Amino acid sequence: SESINRMFCKSAKTKRYGGVRITDYDARTNDEECYQFAAMTFHLPAKQMMVTFRGTDDSIAGWREDCRLSFLDEIPAQRMAVENVEMIAAKYPDEKIYITGHSKGGNLAIYSAINCADDVKPRIARAFCHDGPGLSYSMVKSQKYRAMQRKLSIFIPQSSYIGTMFEKGEKYTVIKSTGRGLLQHDPYTWELDGPKYERLPELSKKGKKNEEQFRARMRTMTSAEKEEVVETLFSIVASTGAKTLTDFTDGGVKKLIALVKGYSGLDKDKRELIVAILKKVFDYKNTKTVIDF
Repeated sequence: SESINRMFCKSAKTKRYGGVRITDYDARTNDEECYQFAAMTFHLPAKQMMVTFRGTDDSIAGWREDCRLSFLDEIPAQRMAVENVEMIAAKYPDEKIYITGHSKGGNLAIYSAINCADDVKPRIARAFCHDGPGLSYSMVKSQKYRAMQRKLSIFIPQSSYIGTMFEKGEKYTVIKSTGRGLLQHDPYTWELDGPKYERLPELSKKGKKNEEQFRARMRTMTSAEKEEVVETLFSIVASTGAKTLTDFTDGGVKKLIALVKGYSGLDKDKRELIVAILKKVFDYKNTKTVIDF
């Protein structure tokens, strides 16, 4: 976005960031294989580097891949993130590794830190997840997660929708956002206390409710049912010819919701779930100002 471009231009003129070198930009999207992935590496002073993963862009492929997190053990972007970290580690063997990302990128940061090769893990100083969807229950309870947990930093705004999806483990930090509803997902609304995020003792009542509702819904559906909901939704989306979320502006989302409501291949509860998801996504899409999920 224009805001991010201005931020990068101004950062390049500062003492703190002016000398940072950016390498290994990699961006891939594939509609047929249903994935969207982007990464780059920032080289910092004192032989340190930050492997950075981007969140979801505007592509339908990216959003379909995100939704598949609900029933797949691994999505393509997660596998690519692991490969990226291992490639960067081999290419720059003398640099300490940090990994970070926002939203889906935060999920990729945590996932890659946990699942990369054993010889890379000791070089990882910390992995940061900024309001990203969590991992599967089995992953969070695994030995490899517990082995890396002390190196994971997970930040969630007080009334988060995205960061309360799936499992995030017991250790996470609640931060203060000035945004309302889904706009809390925008990092430009996160308050600072000096050089650090302003921290809160716990999620707000709304944040706890979001977490409870999502977990309750996920626990009452089988993997097959989750797959049915996701694949049906995106089959309907594909029937419209849309390639991006922007294609649904100017009233297109109303047509999409009408198609879902009239679809006879799902029971009423599942149709209502899809409609609720669409309303939340497009409410955020139409009111946000900076960053996509």
